[in-house]
Parts: sequence; structure tokens; C-alpha cells
Amino acid sequence: MKSSEVRANYLSPTDSLNDRKNFVNNLGELLSQTREGVVSCQLNDNEEVIILYNNGVTRLVNVNLDSYIAIIKDVTKYVCLMTFFLNLKQIIGNL
Repeated sequence: MKSSEVRANYLSPTDSLNDRKNFVNNLGELLSQTREGVVSCQLNDNEEVIILYNNGVTRLVNVNLDSYIAIIKDVTKYVCLMTFFLNLKQIIGNL
């Protein structure tokens, strides 16, 4: 389902949260296709994105009061940093 931040502003708090959850699920789907190791992203009721990696590790990113674009920035910044460090660890391990 397509999410809309503009529409979510006019929804009930429950429906607005459901729209944000759907948005984060969609972001997780995109990241799982573009970032190695990412399986999914989910928004919990504490406004934290749970990033699930294929090795079973989960990480939390606080997105409380974030706009949708800020959610994208916060989550992708974390995922890209994790990818960088994992690749660096692999490179160092191969030396």
C-alpha cells in the first residue's frame, strides 16, 4: 500500500501510525534490495525503526517526530555506516 505523509497528517493517530509503519516497511523492502545484509525494517510503537539483518542482528533507530524524509535519512545513514564498517572489517580480515 502506498503511504502518504500529507494524508497521514489528517488521519486519526492510530491510522497515522499505521501509515508510518507501512512507510517504514516499504523502506525496508527497498533497503533489502540495495544494501547487503538488510532483511527488513519495522516501526515499533515507541517510534523506533527495527532494522533486521540476515545474521539475525537487529538495530534500533529512533525516528520519533521525524518526517518521512527524515526517517529515510536516519535509517539509510545508519544502514550505510553499518555496511561500511562490515566491509572494512572484511577487508582488514583479508590482510
